[in-house]
Amino acid sequence: MKRIFIDDLRKCPNGWTLFRTGEEFLEWRKANPDVVIDVIAFDHDLGEGVSNGYEIVQDMVELDSINTENIGKIIFHTDNLIGLKNMYFYLTNAQKHGMFGKNTVIESQKRNCIDGKFSFSPFKVAF
Repeated sequence: MKRIFIDDLRKCPNGWTLFRTGEEFLEWRKANPDVVIDVIAFDHDLGEGVSNGYEIVQDMVELDSINTENIGKIIFHTDNLIGLKNMYFYLTNAQKHGMFGKNTVIESQKRNCIDGKFSFSPFKVAF
């Protein structure tokens, strides 16, 4: 199983696979659709001239070549709280309508990632 870390700046935690852009991740996922992913950690703001986290989750849902059934959990470590809410609600809505991995856990609590270490933030997506 793999742990995926999508972020343009932060230090990647030990034991995780780093993608600096969403495009890199999507290309890898298209080429490796059957790899079981234990968890994906999303940043929202991935730099200028590349897709942001919201656009990446949209692509994950909309592209038939992206297998979402074997993703265990999605977490968010972005500092952009509006971006976090957009990603969270897009994924949970797609899941509710059968368009995204029905067994995937989508965390509503923000995580922090400092120096490659995760911690929980007091922020939680309001329902």
